[in-house]
Amino acid sequence: EAVFTSIDSLIRDNFGEAVVAATRPEPAGKAPQPAEPRAPLAPSAPSGEERPDGELPGLAIAPGFALGPLHHVRRNLPEINPVGITETDAEISRFEKALSDAEAGIRTSLASAGDRISEYDRRIFDAHISYLHDPEITETVEGRIADERICAEAVWSQVVGKLARTYQALDDPLLKARADDVIDVGQRVLQCLTGNKGTAVDGAEPSVLAFDILRPSDVLSLDERTVLGICAGVGGKTSHAAILASALSIPVVLAVGEALADVGEGQQVLRDGAVARVIVAPDAKTILAIARDRKLSQTHVARAEAVRALPAETADGHKVRVAANMASPDELGAIVGSGAQEVGLLRTEFLFMHRDTAPDEEEQYQIYRTIVSGLKGKALTVRTADIGGDKPVPYMDRPPEINPNLGWRGLRYSLDVAPLFETQLAAILRASAHGPVRIMFPLVSTLDEVKAAREQVRATMNGLRARNIPFDESVEVGIMIEVPAAAEMADLLAPEVDFFSIGTNDLTQYVMAADRANAKVQNLFDPFNPAVLRMVDRSIRAAHDAGIWIGMCGAMAGDPVAAPILIGLGLDEFSMTPAGVAEFKLALKGLTLPDCRGLAGEVLELTSAKSVRERSAHFLGG
Repeated sequence: EAVFTSIDSLIRDNFGEAVVAATRPEPAGKAPQPAEPRAPLAPSAPSGEERPDGELPGLAIAPGFALGPLHHVRRNLPEINPVGITETDAEISRFEKALSDAEAGIRTSLASAGDRISEYDRRIFDAHISYLHDPEITETVEGRIADERICAEAVWSQVVGKLARTYQALDDPLLKARADDVIDVGQRVLQCLTGNKGTAVDGAEPSVLAFDILRPSDVLSLDERTVLGICAGVGGKTSHAAILASALSIPVVLAVGEALADVGEGQQVLRDGAVARVIVAPDAKTILAIARDRKLSQTHVARAEAVRALPAETADGHKVRVAANMASPDELGAIVGSGAQEVGLLRTEFLFMHRDTAPDEEEQYQIYRTIVSGLKGKALTVRTADIGGDKPVPYMDRPPEINPNLGWRGLRYSLDVAPLFETQLAAILRASAHGPVRIMFPLVSTLDEVKAAREQVRATMNGLRARNIPFDESVEVGIMIEVPAAAEMADLLAPEVDFFSIGTNDLTQYVMAADRANAKVQNLFDPFNPAVLRMVDRSIRAAHDAGIWIGMCGAMAGDPVAAPILIGLGLDEFSMTPAGVAEFKLALKGLTLPDCRGLAGEVLELTSAKSVRERSAHFLGG
């Protein structure tokens, strides 16, 4: 249980990466069936803490401001009773027509959405359509209609409800969120069967829409010209609805709690863009204050938008590369639109977790190829699996370890389990035939490990040649600098690879001997500590002396306070969360390389993380 608690904490903490608010311009009855498998409503305020009158705090999905009347979107489907039937064949035909009509409705909505829904995000609705054709679902429904001689609505509701409850019972938040997709499809079919569409999504006038649960179909049917903003009682960032909503040009906040349902229809509400909250019946003073904040924010957003697609460079023309970190294919749309020049880190653990067997070469290849194609010529750096540590995989039958973060994981594990390693390398190399791909090895500690890994790459290439399978013969191979031994030996490792990438999260905890998941030592877990900065400086110097480039894919890369220090030390690539890219580029416009070099030299002589932070903040004018 302690392990899973740590995993949950890691996911909620976005793998230790600071999340920078995304920047985008702003444009001027009965419960639904099946509805049993609902996620618990988030409380309106933390336990023991009073909620300010008129404020509903929640979870920000898309930033921005909205002021207008609240319109509740209530899916008032009738209660489904098991009504008896006599003509089973006719009822099955009616059910099949409802499935066909539901699919047609999805395709029509997708066509109407146009470019608003990315090609990758459209796959969410491909999955919805697949439910409509799943024989385990449809044959079960038709069989029960024939055997039990009851109406299609009742059988469909029961079958889909059971499937949704199965997802809802899972521990993994990503899989648990799929219950909403099942319910979404279930409601669409029920609407076709009953002819009851519920409350219209768009109000009669521009409104802030309120949902109990926001679902993908809701986002697909929105008209952003008339919707001022969206709020929902429950929801999380891993749901498909949240992924779709994050790309909207209107503010979205989820998980505001049960109190949202009690806000009156047409009540004036304010979505505060500065924090994730909805203010009910705001007074004139609050509206005026937030209007000022909105104007300042819009000015800043416009400035960031103006540089989003431009090269990342300082005021005196020094260029660096800005990349995005990627933990799942779901993030592809956000990365493509972020302004990132490449993907500096694709974590591949998602391929191996939450399943009973390891993915084969073809499955991995298809996923890598999809990402490469979606990046449209931007480079993809694929980190081989870092299995172990805080990412256990039960089917691998690994022995328990007293200290898994210092144990059999990363490249160490890959080299020992050659079939798994070779399969992943073959899939990555095959994807390189479709666009620029790099291979990166995690948790490197010794020169022998690097040589062994390079030899495995060469052997895998030979195997692909023997099979007449194309790949990029010049694919770059690099390593993570996240173990102190690698930083100390960087001058010997650099000639063996094409690039370095510094993982500051692990490097910091190993240099400082401070577990990043242990709250008692968080004061020590700080990448601004001069000991960590000296490791970073040593690695950068070794890379440049060997003629290779060096990036950073840890949380520090996206920290605005760290930017001038890292620029001054000579870092070539900064890989961060997609939402931070435009802000980072804007921040560079206020820096010059000589000044940054001067700052870097100063902070390396300081004695504490606090003093480094304060010096950099002062440098930035804070």
